[in-house]
Amino acid sequence: MKTKLLSLFGLCLFSCITLAQKVTNEKAKPFATCDKSIKFTADDKWLKEKVALNLSTVDTAATFTGGIDELKKYFAQYRLTDPKSRGVIFTIRISFAVNCKGEAGDFQPLMEYKNKLRPISVEILKIVKNMPQNWKPAIKGTKEVDSYQILEFIVSNGYLDKVSYRQ
Repeated sequence: MKTKLLSLFGLCLFSCITLAQKVTNEKAKPFATCDKSIKFTADDKWLKEKVALNLSTVDTAATFTGGIDELKKYFAQYRLTDPKSRGVIFTIRISFAVNCKGEAGDFQPLMEYKNKLRPISVEILKIVKNMPQNWKPAIKGTKEVDSYQILEFIVSNGYLDKVSYRQ
């Protein structure tokens, strides 16, 4: 019995290490735009004010494969670990780029938080950075292009509620 338990424990440990290495290796791929500089953005006032003042809007914005409901499923599985996130309600907006290949990167919070909201916003940024890379790129004319997007959350009692992105 003891030998079987040790074998089972070893197998579990090996599986966890292998899985951790796989996830680490998958995340190691650096984000790169298809063009030298991003020239397009979703039509969003926050983006225009903060990161995209002189950029053109696209004909069709980048979208998450499966739509907003699929994206919500990803974020719904997370409850923030910071105890300060319980009992607070606030909005956070994160800008990011989607390249012509449908890969997301260059994540930036659009608002600077201080005091107790800062560690919460850092935790949310980590969750966003690990979201699935299932984006359809923006389209300008007939060409798939790099563009800026924005994700918006209402954080409520430690959960990422009311997830949205500009389409």
